Amino acid sequence: MAVEEERGLEVSTKLVRFVFRKELAMSYRVAKAVPAQCNLERVLVLRQQYSLRILPLLEKGRRIINVDESWLNQTRHLRRTWVPSDAPSTFREKQVQPRISLILALDTDGRMWCALTQANTDADVMTLFLRYLERRLDRESPGWQESSYILLDNAAWHASEEMKQRLAKMKLPIIFSGPYSYTTAPCEAAFAALKFGDLNPERLPTGKKSLSHIADMVGKRLAAIPRSMAARYWHHAVEGHYSYLCYERL
Repeated sequence: MAVEEERGLEVSTKLVRFVFRKELAMSYRVAKAVPAQCNLERVLVLRQQYSLRILPLLEKGRRIINVDESWLNQTRHLRRTWVPSDAPSTFREKQVQPRISLILALDTDGRMWCALTQANTDADVMTLFLRYLERRLDRESPGWQESSYILLDNAAWHASEEMKQRLAKMKLPIIFSGPYSYTTAPCEAAFAALKFGDLNPERLPTGKKSLSHIADMVGKRLAAIPRSMAARYWHHAVEGHYSYLCYERL
């Protein structure tokens, strides 16, 4: 509008789109809100230092096992659906009560291990999961600690002194990610694949006494992810690490 008034030139939407895309190499994307502190100078440096530590390990062929948490409070994750033009795109959904907490471990080879609980994930639940994961890895790959690391995010209760003492007693090789390092957490991609579409097409009960049904739903969906695809989640994570080296903001 200002250009039209000052220069007397007609500026169309098509022209604006052309300038942004062709002349300025910009693209029209969905806007995402991020915490105000996630792009502070200190946070950018911590993410860079995190990448400087983990990238050499990946280059040496070390196995990294990302452990992260999420939750399920519904089984139908529909974002778009086909409906007549004069009909609302709504659907009925019964909430999962109580909410299911999910802990997932995903390594650089595409292997996954998960656990479901009806309790909020805290230091006690995470410690229990890591102990079971350690026993499982001991059976599958004796001596795995020599070439593997467990990657945890920087959640307050992950990095608390109490949790650090527990991890020290367990003698697990731990790496903590940088703050707000979502793009380098491959588990986030696995959670996105899990929470897509309808997990419960048969409309099985999802109440307090139906954890086994939900466990089957989650197990089938995760098992349907090819191991090669799960390993590719790590490829995307590595791309994120290189952006952190350049101080790229979220």
